[in-house]
Amino acid sequence: MRLRSPRLPRSTVAIVLSLCALAMVLNYSLAVAVAPLILVFLGSWPFVGERASLAAALCCTSYSAISDALYAVPWAPTPEEDFDELLALRAVIGTNATFLELGSGDGRNLLRAVRGHGYAHAIGVEWSPLLVVLSRLRGSLAGESASITVHRADVLSVPLPADDGRATLTIFLYLSDDLLMKLSSRLACACQGRGQRVSILSRDFELPRWKPLRRLVRDRTILLAYDGDGAPPCTRQETPQAAPT
Repeated sequence: MRLRSPRLPRSTVAIVLSLCALAMVLNYSLAVAVAPLILVFLGSWPFVGERASLAAALCCTSYSAISDALYAVPWAPTPEEDFDELLALRAVIGTNATFLELGSGDGRNLLRAVRGHGYAHAIGVEWSPLLVVLSRLRGSLAGESASITVHRADVLSVPLPADDGRATLTIFLYLSDDLLMKLSSRLACACQGRGQRVSILSRDFELPRWKPLRRLVRDRTILLAYDGDGAPPCTRQETPQAAPT
């Protein structure tokens, strides 16, 4: 008599995939964090059964990554057309330009900035360790490891890249109103006294107290460009710091 391995009911698969899709829409970082759990569970079920596969999935899960994703600002990818239009709005363009994204997700914008828009160097700041790994892997597979740097850090405390007085800097933000409220003064203080020209680009959310140099509205999408020379007065003391390497 031939024994059949247990099979996962189609209804269960449908429910799991639906939950994954919902998590990806609501919080892409959370979807990335729970993906290993789901893959181990679905992959081991036919061989070891429900309980053993669930135990294996729980053992392979990074609970710190899930916790970080739950408490972090939900991340959603920026559509390529929006990203390209934003970079077309930038106030300054340089031949030795640096692109900095605060909340860089899986690194797709970093690669696009280097490959499609002529930036010499792209720097990403991301809190989710899994998304940091994905970003670095994306850059490595594309052969751009030397041009793309990704740091796991808090966007509210990471310093801007070092000012060499020549290269231009573009900062891209796709963050919540709460984070932009906290970043507004810090960016204003960081832009003052720099020999480096700075452009700040934001999608959908405005920087408080900043006056946009350019503003493009398309349906429900708002694209904003700010010039660092037009930064509002610095309202708190900022200690200059060197960028992480």
